[in-house]
Amino acid sequence: MNTFDLAIIGRGRVGSTVGSRLAIRGWQVAYGVRNPELWEDQVDGIRWSAIDGLGDSSAATPVMSVHDAIRCSDLILLAIPWSAVEGVCRSFPDWSGKTIIDCSNPLTDDFRGLRFGFDTSAAEMIAAWAQGADVVKTLNTASSLLMSSPTINGESSTMFFCGGSEKSQQAVGRMLTDLDFEPFYCGPLSNARYLEPLAMLLIDIGIRNRVKTKFGLQFVIERE
Repeated sequence: MNTFDLAIIGRGRVGSTVGSRLAIRGWQVAYGVRNPELWEDQVDGIRWSAIDGLGDSSAATPVMSVHDAIRCSDLILLAIPWSAVEGVCRSFPDWSGKTIIDCSNPLTDDFRGLRFGFDTSAAEMIAAWAQGADVVKTLNTASSLLMSSPTINGESSTMFFCGGSEKSQQAVGRMLTDLDFEPFYCGPLSNARYLEPLAMLLIDIGIRNRVKTKFGLQFVIERE
């Protein structure tokens, strides 16, 4: 089986946006979906998905089962609803040597709050379910609109990330840079307990003001 720079589990707005932008930057990306047989375009037995907004078929990305996608890469982005995350994590037999990028927010059904927070986080629960995986939390504070174009008024938006080994941090930092974010490492995985409520605040701002949620954060430090 081929190896890829990144396997994206899910082909919704987040997965499609991240995958398309990274593929254009030269990343080898594969998608893992629940029903790959629904993708009709096949070449040599492999199903392919054209990059959104790009007509060049040479830039297409393969679509396969969730387990096949996880097997073919050491860097996996979970871009699926929170309700599906535990099942995927528990169903894969051996996560050893793999890095999971968690961009989830454990929202309530009405999008008005979080199911839990402050004493644990979605990211820490994923680390418990996906035994052996190195988990990094990031991208949960950005809408798909911001992911599609993180530069606002000529300035790159800051993207916090936490958790992971040094190797995983470097890989995720490179991914965020290639997405045009300004990556900022903010500590151990337990700090996801603060990133998830931050995302809830941004979601609430968007809902209350009835605006398309393309707004980013910029973290500025003045050093002495």
